[in-house]
Amino acid sequence: DFKREGIAQGSYITGRIWDDEYLNEIHKINNSKVFLAYPGIYSEVQKNETNINHPEIILAKTPLLDYSGNVISYLISRHVDKGIYGLMKANQKQLPLFLIYGVVFLFAITLSLIFWVVKPLKIISTGLVSGETEKIRNLSTQKTEFGNFASLLINFFRQKSILETEITVREKIEIELLEVKKNLEVQVEKRTLKLTELNKKLIGEQEQTKMYFDSSGSIICLLDKNGNIKLVNRYGCNLLYYTESEVIGKNCFRDLLTKSSAKELYPVFKNYLNEKPAHIKPYIAYVLTKHSQVKIILINNFYNKINDDGTTDLLFSAIDITDLKKAEKELKDKEQRYRLLVETQVEAICRWMPDTTITFVNQAY
Repeated sequence: DFKREGIAQGSYITGRIWDDEYLNEIHKINNSKVFLAYPGIYSEVQKNETNINHPEIILAKTPLLDYSGNVISYLISRHVDKGIYGLMKANQKQLPLFLIYGVVFLFAITLSLIFWVVKPLKIISTGLVSGETEKIRNLSTQKTEFGNFASLLINFFRQKSILETEITVREKIEIELLEVKKNLEVQVEKRTLKLTELNKKLIGEQEQTKMYFDSSGSIICLLDKNGNIKLVNRYGCNLLYYTESEVIGKNCFRDLLTKSSAKELYPVFKNYLNEKPAHIKPYIAYVLTKHSQVKIILINNFYNKINDDGTTDLLFSAIDITDLKKAEKELKDKEQRYRLLVETQVEAICRWMPDTTITFVNQAY
């Protein structure tokens, strides 16, 4: 049954007997001592065969199992490697020299670290703590990482010194500014109190002036350089039948004076606006009221006022002579009628003073 398709009728078992002869043959092949050790004595064999003072001995084991997988014995190979033994001996002889070289190398490394690393770090740390840059300045001349770092530290301390100086100056300036502020506050407070008192006094004076201004029995008016009314008192408003808000802003020559008066007085206005003559001549003007009535006023004084912006205003005062002119006209009319009546008489008529001085005679006389 070469194809093994039938039912097995039995088992065929082969094996090898591990006797001393066979083990000696293996020993001859690999130059190792080969022997068997049962599990009960394996630990003792391992202890005897392995010695810490003989590292050249190499011990290897292979477990031998039965058909159930249980260990029935160990195949042990014991090999002595003379090359390793010689190497170990040589190492033992060279170990002191190696240790000396190691100590020298370690000492050299330590000195190098102290000179190139520890010393610069100590200088830098001392400079950082104390703030002194002299030692660090010597280190900054070296073209190393520590030299570059020392240069950075020197720049840092230089900037720090500048900043500290600026801070000191600023603190001093702030103290001075605080003192100046306190002084200014005291002065402002005193000035405010003084200005408050002056303002009260000025308001009182303004009210008193306005009272005098409004209670005046004459017209008081302020004109700007174009002849526009900037200020007029109550008497002037009442004379023209305007309120103060209505008359403020009107042009005196265009809106209030008659054309003939405006034509006559405008050159006078310009003359007095630029300069005040030594002798002031009174002028008669005809003014139109709100209801188109004509009022006759006598302008008797001029005063030019220079403002803060350099412009000039003209202040003038005037009195109402309308009734006076009317009475004067009536008197002239009566005198004319009286003279006509006297001159037409055929009887002699004369007038003399108590001292017999003749003051009038008619034509018949």
